[in-house]
This record gives sequence, structure tokens and C-alpha cells, in this order.
Amino acid sequence: MPAKKGSLTVTFPHQAYNAAGAKELPWRSGRLCLEDGNASLERLGSSPEPMGQISRLLWLTRRAIRWLELAASDGLRQNGDPFELPALPTNASPLVAFDESSQSFAQWNEAGATSGYCRFEQAPSKSKVLVVSAFENERHEVIAHFSWGSWLEDRGKEVADGIWIRLSRPLYQQPWEIPGSWKDLSVACADQGVSLLEVLRKLVGRLRDHGNSKQGWAQRLLLLGFPVPREIGGTAERLHWLAVHLPRLAAGDDFSNGFRKNEMGYWATDRRNLSGSKRVRWLETACWSGEELEGRGRSSMELRSASVVIIGAGALGSCLAELLVRQGNRSLLIIDQEKLEAGNLVRHVLTLEDIGIAKAPALADHLNTVSPHCRIHGVESSLVSLSEEERSALSSAEVVIDCTGSDSVLRFLSELRGDKEHLMFSLSLGAYGRRIYCFFARGLTFPWDEFASAIRSWLQSPSEVVAPGDLHRGLGCWHPALPVRLDAVWMAAVVGLRCLETDLQKPSAYPHLSVFDQTPDSDGFPFLRRLAGPEGAGDG
Repeated sequence: MPAKKGSLTVTFPHQAYNAAGAKELPWRSGRLCLEDGNASLERLGSSPEPMGQISRLLWLTRRAIRWLELAASDGLRQNGDPFELPALPTNASPLVAFDESSQSFAQWNEAGATSGYCRFEQAPSKSKVLVVSAFENERHEVIAHFSWGSWLEDRGKEVADGIWIRLSRPLYQQPWEIPGSWKDLSVACADQGVSLLEVLRKLVGRLRDHGNSKQGWAQRLLLLGFPVPREIGGTAERLHWLAVHLPRLAAGDDFSNGFRKNEMGYWATDRRNLSGSKRVRWLETACWSGEELEGRGRSSMELRSASVVIIGAGALGSCLAELLVRQGNRSLLIIDQEKLEAGNLVRHVLTLEDIGIAKAPALADHLNTVSPHCRIHGVESSLVSLSEEERSALSSAEVVIDCTGSDSVLRFLSELRGDKEHLMFSLSLGAYGRRIYCFFARGLTFPWDEFASAIRSWLQSPSEVVAPGDLHRGLGCWHPALPVRLDAVWMAAVVGLRCLETDLQKPSAYPHLSVFDQTPDSDGFPFLRRLAGPEGAGDG
């Protein structure tokens, strides 16, 4: 940390924002970034960073000396290094989320506009989150509209407008510092040929609250956008937006002396607040595009882009649906006629808050909170009672997944002729959850006879017979439940997802059954074996 006396007072690359910090401390807040890039991976990485006290102190000291040498020669940012944004002085609430990608970047370049108005919606989250829903030019014409998922569409609240300005390159002062005052911000914009005050003068009138009530934080936001690359020296790939909380704008009787009660009088007051030494209140922003949010792990494009129907929102169906959504599937139709009971919770993804609610809609609501781009729809119905629209969605889906373990459901699917050929996948568990059955077929209907013939011999094996005393029954007329633990259900969901992904990438023209066994070994440790597959595969 730089000392308060005789040390660095500005912010460089690979350094936290270098403010004065707490009065009682002799150092500033600008912590140097000295750790190795792989240090966060710990044992999985190849970091040379030592962890012993003395060896680590010596290592960091040498790194600090090298950092200072590079800072003095403008060598902290090298071509090919990952691009980093200048550090913000604060991360004040709310978080402002936006959806920018390589596709939207191309649209921005075609639009040509460099300033205008933006609209925000307040997300239904426990913390304050604002989501950018649209950008307009100065004539109030929409030039970019973001179609967020059901999470925001159903429960979001449009709160207010803001102002946006698009710059040609990242916003900073030398050496790599975000502007701290409104005067500094104006100078940094002017370096890119943009007059901040002139743009604001034209646009702030729309944001004034002439009712003299206090404006909320959502009503006074300024977005500053610029293109960013993945690597230093690389080609820009998308826009990034920084958010600023504008000072309270003049309105009502709050206008400068010597001016009339009009926009000119209001602007005379605003200008003083927007051009002096008053500190800029920066807000935390985040890109919530699919490219960014799914970057840590997602399914293949064939699976992510497929239209999927899941029949059965029980334990297995809920786990498989959760995997699909968290790995990139944004649109699912889930069909189930049952309601959630307390006894389901030991192996279901839903919670006590959902007791007594239909499983399919409740599961859809849960999954819509997993990603801001999801549009998951749940239908409380049997297959026989589906509406015309729902039956059409089922028959036209690219992938139909059965997770019910019900022969009657599969017989119904064998009689339901689809609009086009689709992949039909039946995923089920055997007794005690030891066996996993994955049946695949392509066609207009489900091939019931082929399925029954393929699975019959497996279900008749001694290992698939449940002892009567092992069935769980509650008081009264509860139907018996198989003694299958949640870890076995999740294993089946994982295996099913992998098989489904493989079949979509390397489709087979013929119906086939894959059987997996997850029986524990002699030490009680579970392992997975494939007992049968499309090529007659054995152990492996």
C-alpha cells in the first residue's frame, strides 16, 4: 500500500483506486496487485507464489520493486495481457446490469448515435439491482432494446430514465485512473472530443422532477459506454458501461438568481454541480450477457439451442431441468399435473415455500431466477388435458424428455404424432437408484414396442426387485415411494444430460438403450459402469 507521505498519489494499472483512505492509517487505499495470476487456483494452478511468512514477504517485496520499475516506464500494460478496467473508487448501490455482446456491438456501430436516453427496470432481487432495458437516441427513438427473461419481465418494475453517452475508447486519466471529480470527468470526455456539459445540457430536462419530491437513485443515472477488447492491443468486442449517480437536478422553484423559472435557469444551477470539484459517485456495473454469465461452463451449442419439453417435474425431472438451465438452455416447457408435498423435498430442488403448489409452475419460477435470460414455462396438466397450444409446443419440440418412469406416459407419446421428427429421450431410475436407463429414439412418435423390448429383460433381473419392507409408506393411503437418495438422482440427471448431449452431437438413426450401474464397490464407494449402450458397450 502506498504511504500517505512521499509515495504515489495517482492510480496505475494493476492497482486498486489510490484514495487517501482512512484518516488514522498511514497508508493510502491503492493496494498493488502483486499476486500471481494463477494464485487463486491454489493447488490446481501453477503459481510460483510461496505461502510461508518469510518467503512470501521476500517474494512480494521483489514483486513490488519490479512493479515500480514497470510503472515508471509505462510497462504495466503489455499487449496480449487480459484487458482490465480502471479501478472504481467505490462500489455504491445499486448494481447496474446491462446486456452487451459481440452481436450488440455490431448493432451499435451501425446505429451511429453517441448519446440519448436509457430506461431502467428494478430487478426483483434482495439487493438493489437496476437492469438496462432500452436505449433511445436524442429524439426518443429506440435504437437498442434488450429482451430479458421471465424473471425481469414478470416481476421487474420500470423505474425511470437515464442519460447515456458513448465514447470511442476506455474512460480514464493518466496513468490509469477513473476521474474522481466532475471537472476531471469533463476533461477526460473532452480528450475524446465529447463535451460532457453540452450533452447533459441538452438531455437533463427530461429527468427533472417538477413535483419537488426527492428523486430516487434510479432517476438520476448517467451511463458512459466505450468499446473493450478481451486482450490489451486486441480488437474491441463489445461495449462496456460505467454508471454515475447524477447530483440532484434543479426543479420547481430551485433555479439560479438572475434567471427565469425555465430550463435555462435550472441549467445554471445544475452546471455548478456538474463542473466543479464535487466528487463523482460511481456505481458498480456488470455485463449480464449470455457470453459473460455462461463463460464458466455451459453445454454444447446443439443442446443449448434446442427447444426442449420435459415431462415430469419430480425429483429426476427437477434435477435435470436445473442442469439444463444452469448450463445454458434458456427455453424449457415443463409438464406435470402433481403438487409438491413435504415428502418430496428430500430429493427435489424446490423448497418448503413451494409446498402445495403445482410442481411444474413452481419449478419454472425457480429456474427463471437462475438466469436473467431464461423463459421457462410450467404447465400443471396431464398429457391428455393439454391445451391446443401446449400440445402444439410438445409436438413441435426438437427434444422431448420423459422423466416420469411411467409406461402410460410413453404409450401416450407413442400415439401422439409430432409435426416434425424430434429426439425423444426417456430417463429413469431402477430400484434403489442403482440402475440408470437412457432410451433414445428419433421420429414423429415414441417407439413404445422397441422401448418395452429393450428394457424388459433389465427390469426382470433380481437386482431390480424391491423388498416389500424397503418401500416407504406414510400413514393412511400414501402410495409407496422407492428408497432412492438424492445423490443417486443427481447422478442419474448428470448421466442423462451427458448422454443427451452426446446423442445430439453424434445422432444415431436407430432407437437404443444405454444402461448404467452405480452400485457401490466392496468399500462402499460408488462408481459408475455402463452395462449396455448403442454399440453393445460393456464395462467402462
